[in-house]
Amino acid sequence: MPPTDDPSIKDTARLFRRIHPQWIVYDQNRRMRRPSSRNFNDSQDKTPMSVYVEEIAIQHNQTPSDFLKDEWSHHFLAAITAGWARQCGQKVYPSATKEEPAHADVAGRKPSNTRSRLAQPAEWVIGPSNLNEPLVEENNDE
Repeated sequence: MPPTDDPSIKDTARLFRRIHPQWIVYDQNRRMRRPSSRNFNDSQDKTPMSVYVEEIAIQHNQTPSDFLKDEWSHHFLAAITAGWARQCGQKVYPSATKEEPAHADVAGRKPSNTRSRLAQPAEWVIGPSNLNEPLVEENNDE
């Protein structure tokens, strides 16, 4: 049975997504670096895109830095809203585990135009220190 969107995750809920440090582009319009669309894809094992629901994290006394520990310590954290994910044709639903109570999935087809749409409004929660500096080498995935 395909996953069902869960309305208990409100449209206004911020969804935290880990951002690979090499998958960042410089946005000329914003005059700052932003996550590239490569960050907004399903996992390599074909499971849906993993996110963390901010309001659930808060209920469990988790802070944004909690999602960037251990193997993720060199990554960054960005946020989109659940409503935006839904506007991009995605389903958002909890997939919590004991270790990750705020974990959720964003399921749906993610061709390149959908990934680009998902990435556009992403806001840094924990971003690179050189946010406003253009990249030396531009990524060509946008």
